[in-house]
Amino acid sequence: MTNSTIKPKKGQCLDCPPGTENYLTAGRCKTHYWNHRASLKPVKITDIGKPIPKVSAKQLENLKKYRKVRDEFMKNKSCEAKLNGCTGKATDLHHAKGKIGELLTDKRYFKALCRSCHSYIEVHPEFAKENGYSLNRLSN
Repeated sequence: MTNSTIKPKKGQCLDCPPGTENYLTAGRCKTHYWNHRASLKPVKITDIGKPIPKVSAKQLENLKKYRKVRDEFMKNKSCEAKLNGCTGKATDLHHAKGKIGELLTDKRYFKALCRSCHSYIEVHPEFAKENGYSLNRLSN
C-alpha cells in the first residue's frame, strides 16, 4: 500500500440518486464517469489510413525551383573533375557545400560531374576536400 498524501475525493455523483456518496472523478462515480466518457462525441481524425507524404509541401516547392536551376546549369556540360575512369559527359550535379536551405539552388557551389567521378568524390571525402570538390558549409 502506498502512503500517498492525495486523498480521493468523496461526494455526491452528478448522475447518482441523491443521498449516495462515492469516490469521485471529475464529479462522477467510477461507473458514471466512464459512461459519460463513452457518450462523448469521438474526435474525428480525417487522415486515418492516409499515407504520410514523403516530402512536405514546402519542400516540394523548393524542389520545383531546384529542378529548373539544375536543368539549366547541366545543359551541355562536361565533367569538371576528369578523374580516373571519367566518362566525360556530366550526368550528376554535385553540391560542394551541401543542399541545406539556400545552398540547394546556389550555383556558385555546383559541380557538373560524370557518375564515376561523383561516386569517387562521395566515397572519398578527404580527397574531395583537399581538391576543392567539397567545401565546409560554415566557411565563406
